[in-house]
Amino acid sequence: MLQEIQNIMLEEINDIKNESEFGTSNELDHTAEIIVSMPKNLGERQRADLIIALNDDAGTTAAEFCPLRYHLILVRYHRDLFSSQDMLDRITSQYPDARLIGLV
Repeated sequence: MLQEIQNIMLEEINDIKNESEFGTSNELDHTAEIIVSMPKNLGERQRADLIIALNDDAGTTAAEFCPLRYHLILVRYHRDLFSSQDMLDRITSQYPDARLIGLV
């Protein structure tokens, strides 16, 4: 009886693992990343506010500044919902001097 319970638990754990891996892969299939060059004179607060604004957007899955190059921001977004130009427009609406470096 104990062996049967252990086998059932192992099967459930494997099912959960497989669903989790599928979800991650599926999500990655529908995302894209861009790098944007921001004005070099942005302060820490401005960078934080931009990250918060982008991460609050339902189409953005992640946004972060490069730790060693504070003027570069990496934005990951749902490519089925938005284009790279859409994401750039969201940034340039606040910072007109921002420039798209490219897709990752």
